[in-house]
Amino acid sequence: MQKKKNGAAKAKVQKNSNGAAESQQAGTTSVGWHYLAAGLLIAVVAIIVKVAWFGPAHQKHEAEDRANQEHEAESEPKGQNSSHKRLEELPTVKDLDWRVVSENPRIYVRDDFLLDEECEILKKQVSGRLEPAKVVQETENKHDTQMEVRNNRQIWLSYEEERDTPALHHIIKRLHRGSRLPEDDAEALQIGHYGVGQKYELHQDSDPAHDVARPATMIVYLSDTEEGGETLFPREHRGECTRTKRKDKDGNLVDGIKLCCDRDDLLRIKPKKGRAVLFFNHDMTGQKDFGAEHAACPVKRGEKWIAQRWFRYQPYQRLVHPADWRFEGFPGPGLKGLASELRPGNMEPRTLSQKHPSIYLIDDFLSSEEIRQLMELGQRISSFEENGMTRRWTTFEQESGSPELLDMIKRMHRTVLVPEAHSEPLQLGSYKAGEWQPYHVDSADDDSIHRPWTLLVYLTGDGTLGSEGEGATIFLGPQNPCGTLSLAECCALGARHHLELAASGKHTTSAFPLMIPPKAGRAVFFRSLTTSGALDASSTHGSCPAGPAGKWIAQKFFRKYALQGKEPGKF
Repeated sequence: MQKKKNGAAKAKVQKNSNGAAESQQAGTTSVGWHYLAAGLLIAVVAIIVKVAWFGPAHQKHEAEDRANQEHEAESEPKGQNSSHKRLEELPTVKDLDWRVVSENPRIYVRDDFLLDEECEILKKQVSGRLEPAKVVQETENKHDTQMEVRNNRQIWLSYEEERDTPALHHIIKRLHRGSRLPEDDAEALQIGHYGVGQKYELHQDSDPAHDVARPATMIVYLSDTEEGGETLFPREHRGECTRTKRKDKDGNLVDGIKLCCDRDDLLRIKPKKGRAVLFFNHDMTGQKDFGAEHAACPVKRGEKWIAQRWFRYQPYQRLVHPADWRFEGFPGPGLKGLASELRPGNMEPRTLSQKHPSIYLIDDFLSSEEIRQLMELGQRISSFEENGMTRRWTTFEQESGSPELLDMIKRMHRTVLVPEAHSEPLQLGSYKAGEWQPYHVDSADDDSIHRPWTLLVYLTGDGTLGSEGEGATIFLGPQNPCGTLSLAECCALGARHHLELAASGKHTTSAFPLMIPPKAGRAVFFRSLTTSGALDASSTHGSCPAGPAGKWIAQKFFRKYALQGKEPGKF
């Protein structure tokens, strides 16, 4: 069993070591001078023994360490330094749409997740500070075992670095938007370096039994690698890739992951500068996913730099970074005046609320042609009245039988990072003028229905918030500021509050009641269950009375358990 040593634990060890050193110094002052000569004699003997015992091998490692430190210093980027620009002055990426690599376990890849300049900023941030990587082992000989398991170098960024550096805010906030996980539910960012021959054997990132519960991990490669260095996911073949000596094709005994790293039938993700790999260490039910076991293959030529973020189920660093109005709150008119490299990219979610509840928004999620197709489909299929709206369920056969509809469905699943088998059929709904939907939560607090995510897309509307909140989706949040007011009264109160904020030019991400006006093509997705699977009552929401033109929506309910093949209404 192995467990990564987190930044907080490491800081504690350093503190204890410093305290012990101070006590020893105080003790030395109180003894007689005759002990000083004895101490010097022991030191000389120790140096002689060190040279005799370690010899050239130890000197070689020290030389390698010095070379690495020099290389780190030389790798500092040239040109304009963006590490201390203001948050809103930092450029962003063009696209954040994930590519599904595996659904079991859940693994996603996005090229160009970080810009070249951002990769260089992270490497410069840790220049000259890398240390031998550590893992905690249940064994007597921790150092030797550690070298067999993991022999690269790494460093955790400090709390102060993450708190005080705008360029780090910008990068880290993107990691969290991309993973759909709150900013304070994570460990410190770790930067790692692998030279030739360095690797990390097969391991798992989450170990709840030892208080290391990590729902997901994101790795971003900060450099290209000439050869080797892939991230390996053996999945169902992981038993063939453990630290056991096996014969290669020439009959030679090879240990560890080396054989698996040369197999074309296994999932290997090649390092590419700016490429992000997001994978989930627990499945949709919250159980530890052993298929997420992975390894860092040995670097054969060149080097590999990575940044990695380990997400947690609960607040860990308790660090929420300053808001960036370009990516948080409702999109304002100022976005159109920004240079293209400063504007949010395609499929870049806006964070409306990080947690309790978690709510995100993406404009232009559907094209006008896709909206037309869905509304035409809604006119053809049977409907029924329920809770203030007219509902129409599609079927799984309809979804898979239409390439256009299937493309939309797959996009929805990628957006909430849920496997395709874990959803109900698409539902199309419409409201006539004045119709509304009462407050409700989309999931239940028992085994009858588990919906961790809902994704809603408006098919009509222009994004204008009326004075009565006409047609808006309203979230009460954790405190329910409307008290005993009716839904219509709360909608009017919320609309007035949001319009006042907009008039003052303020940007807010969590002003409840939260009002989301309908806009054709706009997607809103939110959690009804927390990342740990508990019902989140703060996700209570409703639909404000529709305006004179009514309202159309499409919505997808995602499930904890696989449902594909079941008929509508029999989930």
